[in-house]
Amino acid sequence: MEYRHQVPRNVAHKVSFRPALVNGRDSGELFITLRTRDCPWGKCLFCGLNRIDGDNKPLLYDEAVAQVRDSIKSYEFKRGDCRKVGMVSLITNSDSVFNPETVEKLSLLGMAAEIGGLPAVTELIFESRAEYLTSEALGWIRGRIAVFTSASLSVAVGIESPYEEVRKKNHKGLPSSLLFKAAKNAAGAGFGLRGYFVYNLLEPLGRTRLRNLEDSVGLMAQIASETGARTSMLVLRGYVPEKLAGTPLFRNFREVPDREALLDLQAAAAFAKANDVRFEVDSTTEDQENTGSRTWMSPAYRAALVRYNTTMDPLQLKL
Repeated sequence: MEYRHQVPRNVAHKVSFRPALVNGRDSGELFITLRTRDCPWGKCLFCGLNRIDGDNKPLLYDEAVAQVRDSIKSYEFKRGDCRKVGMVSLITNSDSVFNPETVEKLSLLGMAAEIGGLPAVTELIFESRAEYLTSEALGWIRGRIAVFTSASLSVAVGIESPYEEVRKKNHKGLPSSLLFKAAKNAAGAGFGLRGYFVYNLLEPLGRTRLRNLEDSVGLMAQIASETGARTSMLVLRGYVPEKLAGTPLFRNFREVPDREALLDLQAAAAFAKANDVRFEVDSTTEDQENTGSRTWMSPAYRAALVRYNTTMDPLQLKL
């Protein structure tokens, strides 16, 4: 099933805001989901996002700059100003902002220039599949971007599961050797590495959700130790798009009730804190809005996530 939108390419696909603690300050993260092209990988068995842009052309410089500029104006119109935005993430429903067939190379600098005008931004994050995180690609932007922004740089990779066999079975195409190589390349170019994890993406391996979360924390700690990369993780609660419910595509998900989810997240956040891993939780409804979902975050559940993200206190993860 495909989701297609007839929208001009000068408008981003989605703009979301996640309240967060940034450098000790009550701030937040602006997610700009660029409208690029359909994902050329398109094999992941848990993803409903890979065919929603309906295009196969790279995002050109003028289009990319217009999307970011419009996203900032849209955010300011809804919230008043950008003084609370401490982080910006450039993400896609495709494969990588570093793939020139998805995003024209110079577009990265144009978007950075627009973001550089936001007064409080201290971190800029680029989303990518691991295979595009080469020393050459990262070195190219690192050597040029300082003219446009003084923010620290990170790359975000959808790791999804700490277990290579689960990633393989779900057609993610991310062997651990490639992940560690990408982390090493990122560290060498002065980028941090953020891992996205879907913590209820499970296989019948006898592992609990909490074990899954703790092993995800352990993986990020191991990456930091072995590669020298600054690591962090953003945990997403798996969902099932309404139009795909009951299909083989989402057979590995089980919806998690709010109270169960918060108990797991609270224990995992405490474990991450003890292991010096920055552990954040996604409080946006971006994926659910993009594809439609039969399960939405309740206001009380989302409020608990926001309290945690803005304090980093695991005890805030409760109803």
